[in-house]
Amino acid sequence: MRTFNQRVSTSNIVLCAAPLLAKRLVKNFPGSLDGAPAILPVSEMALRRQLEHWFDSHRVSPRIVAEVEDTALLTDLGAQGLGFVPVYSAVLDEIARSSRLQTIGIARGLRMEIFGITAQRRLQHPGVVAMSVKSR
Repeated sequence: MRTFNQRVSTSNIVLCAAPLLAKRLVKNFPGSLDGAPAILPVSEMALRRQLEHWFDSHRVSPRIVAEVEDTALLTDLGAQGLGFVPVYSAVLDEIARSSRLQTIGIARGLRMEIFGITAQRRLQHPGVVAMSVKSR
């Protein structure tokens, strides 16, 4: 079967934390991340490699307290105040509402791309088309 990869959306990477930690880390961001507790994706994930490069470029070395594969677990640990976490801006409102995480800052230059794999050359599903138009 012939398939087509089509970019549907992009999302910024936002660093968030529970309110007490966020209040402390928002000052002097991103320098405030140096030595700060962090809950990050496992090293095999592309986001983790991007974050490490971003940390290096800003000369900060967070203290990694947990490495997880599951986004829900990452968010939950962050909500418990154990460390700051990366969140995709596309779901930031929902994450903030459900877990009360607060934004520390945006990891400028880091983006996640969301692709759809279709059998048609053009996107046809109304929901996917709406997402694609919204992200432009």
